[in-house]
Amino acid sequence: MIRISALRALCVLAIVAAALSLVVPCAAADDLSFERGRYKAILKNVAGDVEKNFYDPGLKSLDWKAQLEAASQRIDKAKSVTEMLVAIYVFVDKLQDSHTKFLPPARAIKLFYGFDAKAIGDDIRIFELRGGDAAEKAGLKLGDRLISINGYRCDRATFDVMMIDLRVLRPRLSIDMVVQTGNEAPRAMRLEARRKTEPALLGSSTREGDIWDSIIEAENEEQEHPYYTATREGGIGYVWIRKFPSEGEDFLKGLIEKVRSAKAIVIDLRSNPGGSLDCLKSFTGIFEQKETAAFTIISRKKTEPWVVKPQRLNMNVPMYILIDSRTGSAAELFARHFQRTGRAVVIGDHSPGRVTVSRFFSGTNGAQNAIPYGVQIGTARAVFPDGEELEKRGVTPDVVCIPTGDDMMNDRDVCQDKAVSMARDKIGYKVKEKEKVAVGSSGD
Repeated sequence: MIRISALRALCVLAIVAAALSLVVPCAAADDLSFERGRYKAILKNVAGDVEKNFYDPGLKSLDWKAQLEAASQRIDKAKSVTEMLVAIYVFVDKLQDSHTKFLPPARAIKLFYGFDAKAIGDDIRIFELRGGDAAEKAGLKLGDRLISINGYRCDRATFDVMMIDLRVLRPRLSIDMVVQTGNEAPRAMRLEARRKTEPALLGSSTREGDIWDSIIEAENEEQEHPYYTATREGGIGYVWIRKFPSEGEDFLKGLIEKVRSAKAIVIDLRSNPGGSLDCLKSFTGIFEQKETAAFTIISRKKTEPWVVKPQRLNMNVPMYILIDSRTGSAAELFARHFQRTGRAVVIGDHSPGRVTVSRFFSGTNGAQNAIPYGVQIGTARAVFPDGEELEKRGVTPDVVCIPTGDDMMNDRDVCQDKAVSMARDKIGYKVKEKEKVAVGSSGD
């Protein structure tokens, strides 16, 4: 398994910083003088919000004023507004905290290429295609290995940051990719984005901002965060949860209600970036039989145990949890808590280690033609009873399951099949020989 090292982290910053001069046309210095003032004011406000609210009052021993001055100088030298935005992003990212990120203003024109990719083991593979968009038209296939984008090699340590650059900081009208299907020779392709005009509003201060949500190319919440339940042969409950939503306790309980008679349960948290801690607490209580302090929340001002109480809807059956390289934050805490207590078996790929309690702060600059922006700030750490933290460490599965490109191309969900099979073995259910062909279909 690959984990992000300090050297890798510097490489991540280099990818973003090196991109400053690549795309946006230059403008005369006089044309940008007003914008420089606006974005330096945004920089100052963002720096103040981070300084006041980041969980470490020492800001990880960074010379914050010196870093602020350096970012201000980069804005002075910027040849485009996009370079100014990236300068602010890189400044905040110096803290190297997964949930402390600058969220630039949303753009009026959204660009869609029609694919999503993520780390599958040590490779980056296409896991979702949307019909009719550029990726499908160019012949991209599920399971294809993504080798490079715009000349930058795709690897597990840097790919998600590349997606932030591509989909948030500096969207391009076209991208050049090198991909590989199975054992075929790598092939180059250019994708021209489909454009869609939307209101350029970041949102209000009540919006839950999370930059990791934005690396998934989705046009609406239904696509981005689906939920699904089923009962597999043998009485195995299956629940797919793509996010812990705000005020979603009753909704998730409703999902579990559908499989409450299951003899064992599979909780699928793959591609779940996390979400509300309150929702997580309620959901966790469905599977706890006694009150327990799962971990401790440590912020600047206080340290308090995160206590879970059993819920009225309660399931005490064998539990299997699926995770992958996009299982983050609250979802990682859920998986690791039940793994630590021995209550569940965790199956899949190593998670990314994006586990900081955070808040979203919004702001605007200017009265007319106001620029909305936001900053997500890590305000607390989550620490397990023995001092373990998941930030930058992630969750190591009990059972490693890495689908191949061929599995993905042929819609074989081998990890779900593995979890269901282990659950059946646990309860002593034997699949009838004549029915084995149909067992494990992810679409039933």
